[in-house]
Amino acid sequence: MMLRSIFVLMLAFGLSGCASLSKEQCLAGNWSDIGYRDGRQGYKPESIDTHAKACAEHGVRPSREKYTQGYNKGIRTYCSPSNGRHVGEANRYYHHVCPADLEPEFLENYRYGKKLYDADKKIKTAIDDLRKKEDQLRVEKNSVVRDTLRSEISALDDLLRTLQRTYNHLLDHAPH
Repeated sequence: MMLRSIFVLMLAFGLSGCASLSKEQCLAGNWSDIGYRDGRQGYKPESIDTHAKACAEHGVRPSREKYTQGYNKGIRTYCSPSNGRHVGEANRYYHHVCPADLEPEFLENYRYGKKLYDADKKIKTAIDDLRKKEDQLRVEKNSVVRDTLRSEISALDDLLRTLQRTYNHLLDHAPH
């Protein structure tokens, strides 16, 4: 019975988190700021439809005009080249929301950021693998297994140096 109560509580909290805006945000109705925030985060412009559903429960109807004005300002901030790199490095998904005049430079930097993310992830994986092999070597008694581990450690060292050179090369050749 206790487990069921916990499940019901978790379900209630989970469902309450589905609304895109709180009652207070809906009632305040600062649609220009809400649009700006959504644009700045790179959300699709259709996000207003989700907000409209959330706010309808509170008898509030969004101002699409003010939302769109704010969104158009926010999306231009989101679509900056430096943010493209940041979004890529954070491995976040790009929803193809940038205006045509900003998208090429944003995408170039986004793809560059994704390459940095991928290279960094490979380095971290190689380091983890290397540490595990070194830990195994410390406790291993069998000389044949120790020789195999030493060989694997050497190969991982080589791989790690190559990955670090690749990462440094990427850093040296950042888009302008």
